[in-house]
Amino acid sequence: MARVITKELAVKIVKKLGGINAGAKGAAHDLIEVWQNGVLISSFGIRHGSSKDSGHDHIPVRSL
Repeated sequence: MARVITKELAVKIVKKLGGINAGAKGAAHDLIEVWQNGVLISSFGIRHGSSKDSGHDHIPVRSL
């Protein structure tokens, strides 16, 4: 069974990777970008939700 990735865990992952929130304010999802040496290496979304225990079964990564 897959581990549920909650928003809290997703935010910890973003901090560890040094990601930045590049999404529009008030959007349905936070758009996170991870850059290394001036090159965008990953981009993914973290959805907003009222229940912090409901999670993402995965973090979808957009192909670059």
